[in-house]
Formats: sequence, structure tokens, C-alpha cells
Amino acid sequence: MGVQEVLNSEQGSDSTSFRHSLLTDLMALQQMLEGGLFEADMTRIGVEQEMLLVDRTYRPAPISSELLSGLGDSAFTTEMGKFNLEANLPPRKFERDCLRSLEAELNVLVHRAAAAARAHSCDVLLTGILLTARASDLGLNNLTDKPRYHELNRAVMGVSGRLVPALH
Repeated sequence: MGVQEVLNSEQGSDSTSFRHSLLTDLMALQQMLEGGLFEADMTRIGVEQEMLLVDRTYRPAPISSELLSGLGDSAFTTEMGKFNLEANLPPRKFERDCLRSLEAELNVLVHRAAAAARAHSCDVLLTGILLTARASDLGLNNLTDKPRYHELNRAVMGVSGRLVPALH
């Protein structure tokens, strides 16, 4: 999920300020942990389900934006790749039949996503790695068009010493 609003390098951000922001967030987390600011009186559980969007030959289908528009449901969000979709269920108390209810709710969301994908002659695949993906599927042309993903790519590639030019 995460915060969608970021400053990108064209807006004045740079890798130093990105790292500074990241360290500030980590220090805040450390203070919260040390200060006992997390719930301790109950245990909660939530669900995040990653989905791969594939065409009829099980190749990546970069249609997440179209699906999100059609679904119109805040339980769904983007992922880095245009052929990825994510469904999120809110945390709930970890008690009694919570796992059964999470599974039932998640099944509804996956079936809704699959129905939306079928309208585009595609389907949803629940797997960790899409074995049919090729190097050409993993370029910037399939990076979800949101500033957070472009800035994340710039930061990671900058740290590794390689910047990948945008593919058109």
C-alpha cells in the first residue's frame, strides 16, 4: 500500500533527501517501538494479496489501471508492474473465525478481479513468480505510471550505480 504522494527528482528531490526521509521514518519507528506505542493488549491480522494479470497465453497483461478503473473499489490498488494488482483487507482482531472470514472476503475480491480481467480477455494468477515473464516485460514500459514507483526505481537504480533510461 504505502503513501502514494512523493516528490520526484524533477520536483527537487534527490537521492540524499530520499535517504534522509527513509532514515527519519526508521527513527520514528524505533521511537514507537521503544516507547511502547503499539497495541499490546490484542493481536490483529490483515491480508494483502498480490495478483498477476495474464493474457490467454499466460504472458503478463499490463492492464492494472483499466481494471482499477472498472473495479472502483479502494480494497484494490496498484503494484510496481502494470501487470500486478493488489487486494487489501483491513486488519481485524485475531480471534475465533477471523481466518475463515478473511479467506471468504479475499475470495470475493479475487473473483471480482478475475471477472474484471476476463472482460479484457485476461485472467488473474496467484503465484509468486510469473515464469512466462521475459526481460522485455520487466522494463520501465511496464512500470505502473505513478510517481512513487518511478522515484523508487530512480532511488534503487541510483544506489546500484545504474540508471535505466525510460523505455518508450
